[in-house]
Amino acid sequence: MITDLTVMAEGGRLCIAGWDLEGERMVRPLPDGHHWLPEVVDYLCIVPGVTIRVHPVGRSSRDFPHRTEDLPIDSNSVRVVEYGFRDWVGVAGPKVAPSISAGFAGNVCHNSEYRGVLQGVHVMPGTRCPSLAAINIARAQVRLFEDSYGALKAEVEDNETNYCVKVTSRRLRDAWDRGGVDAATATLPVRGVFHVRLGLAHAHARPNANDAPKCFMMLNGVL
Repeated sequence: MITDLTVMAEGGRLCIAGWDLEGERMVRPLPDGHHWLPEVVDYLCIVPGVTIRVHPVGRSSRDFPHRTEDLPIDSNSVRVVEYGFRDWVGVAGPKVAPSISAGFAGNVCHNSEYRGVLQGVHVMPGTRCPSLAAINIARAQVRLFEDSYGALKAEVEDNETNYCVKVTSRRLRDAWDRGGVDAATATLPVRGVFHVRLGLAHAHARPNANDAPKCFMMLNGVL
């Protein structure tokens, strides 16, 4: 069951992740070991909520933390088996963590703090922990905004800490491209409790920074 559909910074490809209903774990299916072409995703009408069937082949060669969920698959095996939308916050929904830190097994770091909000939130490359996590929080605990560089960001509060992360959700980014922050905010679900998806980017250093590469945290979706 697809839970995350995100845009990637380079290459124009999309990253897909989902809840393995049989294995009861998060996986990141990689057709022939690669991320997804947008035209394939659009042709199959793959969005969060869709259930697909795939055939795993081999093992990921990437480093942790991404290796935790990476699942190379045969690109010819992809089949959509259900277009219905399941209950994200019910018993059958994907597992959630009690906090963002717990979701990444206590390995969350940050570069700085501004007005009580953690900035540059990341996990160090090579860390053996999940690269995907989810929490259930109240609607008021998520806020979308544009930073001073014009990038779409989100503040996410998990009852313990307030985090600032980049938004990579394809749905939210598409709405933002069409009509700005107001349009993106209008696409958020009409429900009191949000299922918030978080993920880690490929390890990279910030532009014009002299620090080591890091796996920065992203908002993969709000369901």
